[in-house]
Amino acid sequence: MLTASCLSVLYAAAQPAATYAPEYLYEGTEMTVTYDPSLSFLEGDIKGVWYKWKNYRWEASDMDLEKRPDGKLSASFTVPDSTALVVWKFYDRDTVDIGGPGFGYASFVLTPDGRNMPSARIGWALLRGENTQEIGGIPSLADAGFDRKGDDVFRMWINNELQEYPDELENVFWYATMVLGRDTSRASHDNMKRIIGSLLGNPDNLDEEQLLKAWQASGSVLADTLMQHRIEALLEERYPDGEFFREKETKALFSHQSEEGFDARFRELLAKYPPEKFRNAFVADPMFGHYLSNLFRVYVYTPIFKDNDYSRLEECLHTSPDANLRTYFWHLVQIPFDRGDATAQELYPLAKALYEEMESRPQTSAEKVWSPAEWKEKFYSENKAAWLDYAKILDGAGESDRAMELMDTLYLWYGSESAGFSDFYVRMLKKHGRDVLGIITDAVEANQATPEMLDILKQDYLAGGGTEDGFDGYVNSLKSESVMQAQRQALAESMINVPTELFTLRKLEGGKVDMKALKGHIIVLDFWATWCGPCKAAMPGMQMAVDRYKDDPEVDFFFISTMENRKDFVRVIKDFIKEKGYDFQVLLDNKNEAGKGQAVYDHYARQFHFSGIPQKIIIDGNGNVRWIATGYYGSPSALADEISIVIEEIRKEETRK
Repeated sequence: MLTASCLSVLYAAAQPAATYAPEYLYEGTEMTVTYDPSLSFLEGDIKGVWYKWKNYRWEASDMDLEKRPDGKLSASFTVPDSTALVVWKFYDRDTVDIGGPGFGYASFVLTPDGRNMPSARIGWALLRGENTQEIGGIPSLADAGFDRKGDDVFRMWINNELQEYPDELENVFWYATMVLGRDTSRASHDNMKRIIGSLLGNPDNLDEEQLLKAWQASGSVLADTLMQHRIEALLEERYPDGEFFREKETKALFSHQSEEGFDARFRELLAKYPPEKFRNAFVADPMFGHYLSNLFRVYVYTPIFKDNDYSRLEECLHTSPDANLRTYFWHLVQIPFDRGDATAQELYPLAKALYEEMESRPQTSAEKVWSPAEWKEKFYSENKAAWLDYAKILDGAGESDRAMELMDTLYLWYGSESAGFSDFYVRMLKKHGRDVLGIITDAVEANQATPEMLDILKQDYLAGGGTEDGFDGYVNSLKSESVMQAQRQALAESMINVPTELFTLRKLEGGKVDMKALKGHIIVLDFWATWCGPCKAAMPGMQMAVDRYKDDPEVDFFFISTMENRKDFVRVIKDFIKEKGYDFQVLLDNKNEAGKGQAVYDHYARQFHFSGIPQKIIIDGNGNVRWIATGYYGSPSALADEISIVIEEIRKEETRK
């Protein structure tokens, strides 16, 4: 028997940073955990979470850590009723401490007569199993580096549990079937069928979730359709308006969503099966979430795209699945905002409603495996791109103080790893009279700076006695050598040397450029289009690269407009270049056989097997393609360095020859 005292002995030799008292835990015990940072590899702001395995689910709570005079951290909490197993972790920004590879920070809870609580071994087996995280593990600890146990050990824990608590079979069978079902031998499956069959012999002992689990295991693991039909009959008899038939009717409507009368049938579905009633439901069909989310999107989006009617979004705001809210924000707020199709003022009411609805959603029982603080962190970390746009919308709509507060929060998750974030953060800090140089220098160190940030840095540098000629060297001295070395190495490994064809193209302002006449020149091509957001987002970085070589007669930059879909695209290009103040030589792609202006792009795409724009190609003085890159990854300074590194590597090769 693995008791609380056994665990403390097993891991005592590792000298863990965390200890707990009392030695034996029972329901209602007040427990104190003490953490000694001097014995730990954690640094800075150390936080703690403790997890309870109760009623066959993990629940997480934050530790209210108090710093003691001796430098140790401690927190006290009461073991809730029905808790069978307690584990805890400590973490800083980058690292988790769980007491070593043996998962030392854990304790079984005991019954009054000194036995392990029912289900304790099951929780321990699921936590420690090699392939059990998806059905009963702790997601935030999945990569914590503790030793995993194989299915043979899992089977031992299951058997020990049922020997001591045979009445727990109704709760244990699903976990056993889902894990041990990987053993596809006939004997193993026949044994599991017998177990489920015996449970179905006394169906009154099974609740709705247990019947659903039996139905799922019978189909997905045991492939026993007769048993599934038997369970369906029981569900229909006992739970005709329950979870199973909600899933079944949702799937049926999904298959007929394009038919007349869909709207009325969807409203009937929601009236019969109110989403809030099923928020903590066990989902037997793994595709159910897809079916339901799709139905909501069809119902909500159809009038929006057809008549610009958002009334159904308002109608479904509180009932839409969580994932749909994120999708709505992306489709209906982020895309139009990033493309410039709508102003901040126009988007503000919808963005605010969606943000506040997402923020206010309570955790489901399945989501409580994350502590409240962790759940809040996920809200920002997993949606940080959306909330950056929301901060911009808040600022544009006159809610600058709220935007600043949100940006301060997002900084915890962005840090200096995004030029786009840092650029707007600097703008907001300046607007509120706060210091920006620390943010800028951190961004430069990570090579995630924009021209505007570098202009501010330059003003400060010159005011401190620096010179114009010395600024570039100063900026380079701030960049992380490890970051730059990684970039140089990646670029060196990506360079090629392939002969290609050079073309003659029309200039935007009139006349032509014959690239064949530029023998000996390094040619940088940037294929782009006015409808391409990433193409335009990359242009500040490309302007930085153009500026570096503006006095170099042997480096030519050409920005080739391709795949344009507007008749007046020439005017649009001219207006865009003028508005932005770019010093670009824009060329117009030649027409292909279909009459579309993308012949040169098509040629290179076929030769080098790429698709999409922005597409950058660097050609050396001998007409050989040396480097190709698709897309834009967000940093103007890194993009400019990328172009420069390739150009200088080509020149080094020519010098060595």
